[in-house]
Amino acid sequence: MNFKFTIQDLVAKNRTSIQNINIIKQWLPTTIESYIPPSIHDELIALFLMSRNNDIDLTKDCIRSHYGLRYEAPEMFDDRNLERIDVQMALNTLRLVSIPRRTEDNYLVLYASVRDTDFFSFELHPIMKASLMLFDIEHHTNPPDGIHMHPVGWNVEEVFPKSCLPKEVGGELESEDELNRNTLMLYKEREAYWKEEERLRKTISK
Repeated sequence: MNFKFTIQDLVAKNRTSIQNINIIKQWLPTTIESYIPPSIHDELIALFLMSRNNDIDLTKDCIRSHYGLRYEAPEMFDDRNLERIDVQMALNTLRLVSIPRRTEDNYLVLYASVRDTDFFSFELHPIMKASLMLFDIEHHTNPPDGIHMHPVGWNVEEVFPKSCLPKEVGGELESEDELNRNTLMLYKEREAYWKEEERLRKTISK
C-alpha cells in the first residue's frame, strides 16, 4: 500500500507524532470490533490522527466509524473497480475534479459538475461510490488538514482564489473537461490501493 507522503515528513511538519502513532498501533489489536484490523499501515494511522487533530480518543472513534461503515455498507466500499459499468456511468454523469493546486491555507479543492443531465443516468449509489473514491485519491498524495463543507448559496470567490478554479466559473485553471480527464488518470493510478485496502479488510481478522 504505497503513499506519496512519508511519516517522517508529517512528523517534521508537526502534523502528528511517532508517539501518537504507536499508541494507536498498540490499541488496534485490543479492540472488540471484529471488523477493525489488528494492524494497519502507519500512513493510515497518521491520516486518522490528523483528521482528529491528534486527539487519541477521537481518533479511536474515527477508526471505529471508518471500518464500521465499510462493514455495514459494502455497496459503497467494496469492488471499487473502474471497469464496473455503474461506476463508469457515474464518472460519465458527473465531472469529478481534483483541483491540482492547494489554497494558501493548504485547502484541497474538490469540484463537481453535471455532464449528463438525463435523470436516468443519475444513480445514487455508484455516484456516491465514485465520489468517495476521490477522497481516497487525495489522501494518497498530500493529506489535507480537514474537511470543510460549504452550504448552498456560499460565494466561491470568498473562499477559493481564481488559481484554484476552472475557467467556467471565472477561474484561471483549464476547463472542467480537461481537469476531469486529469482526475480520471488519478483514479486509474489508485486502483491497486483500493484492491489492497479491501483485501486487508476482508482477510485480516483478530
